[in-house]
Amino acid sequence: MELPLYKVHIDDFDFTTGVDAVAIVDHPAIERSFMAYSKHYEFAFSENGDRRIVTGALMVADMPIYRNIGGREFYVQFDAQTIEAIAQRYFEMGYQSKVNLQHNGELIDGVVMYESMIIDKTRGIQFQDLPEGSWVGSFKVNNDMVWEKIKSGEMKGFSVEGIFNHVKVEDVPQEELAEIHDALADLEYLMAHI
Repeated sequence: MELPLYKVHIDDFDFTTGVDAVAIVDHPAIERSFMAYSKHYEFAFSENGDRRIVTGALMVADMPIYRNIGGREFYVQFDAQTIEAIAQRYFEMGYQSKVNLQHNGELIDGVVMYESMIIDKTRGIQFQDLPEGSWVGSFKVNNDMVWEKIKSGEMKGFSVEGIFNHVKVEDVPQEELAEIHDALADLEYLMAHI
């Protein structure tokens, strides 16, 4: 079975398109978990004084992301140029504090993005195994309930929300995308256990 692949973009003149919130979720569609830093910058939690910072991928450039909306299955993909435009618009619109849990639509207080970068090796910006053009962010989490969900491992990563335009690229064999999905999962596992 082949599923359609859509390239996602935003409209330069329609400011309703783009990312308008970030959800903290238990299963990120981009299959990347965030890292939580202790006061010593370790990838673990400190028992006496968490810094309450989580850093991770928000969008992965050129990664096919499986979607199933009302039984309609397809993949979407964001290229590096689109991701950079989305990140810039996100900040222009002042959405750094628009955060929810599990895409429930209810904004939570005490969580704000304070760092953001686009992976760009020409500028020396790299992060784990992310490809060029991916978007990474750091959030300060002063909300006790959210921080406990992160510390417990219940919440594992970020997922963006927004309105996007889609252009069909081609039908992609499901087996090929399943292989890509499995390879990315293996790589994430290895990176988490180094």
